[in-house]
Amino acid sequence: MDKIIKHGLTVVEVCEAEIDAMSLWSKKKPAIALGSASISRKQIDAIKRTPIERLVISTDADKAGEKVAEQIRQAFPELQIYRRVLPEGIKDVNEALTARPTCLVEEPRPLPRWERLNTYKCPQ
Repeated sequence: MDKIIKHGLTVVEVCEAEIDAMSLWSKKKPAIALGSASISRKQIDAIKRTPIERLVISTDADKAGEKVAEQIRQAFPELQIYRRVLPEGIKDVNEALTARPTCLVEEPRPLPRWERLNTYKCPQ
């Protein structure tokens, strides 16, 4: 969170696991990790104290990831919320970057309404 505040970053991805956030940082994409499949009041308050304007939900492609994604969406009505959609068969951001790095070429999609988007096909 310190880097986000220090550098005035306004677009940040949020992941469940630290390894996913570190993988995104390695690709020059600022990210924060929740450390679990839920977001706490303390984490919500900390994010609200940053200059973040666009929050990209990059949670795991499973039921727990969908649940925390919905919690995040509801917690930040004042922010632009985007969703990084992983290709079918890819569990998380780290797997996408290690197994098939081109899978994160496509930019996250804005969510004008909440829906599960899973039709994205990974480029070959």
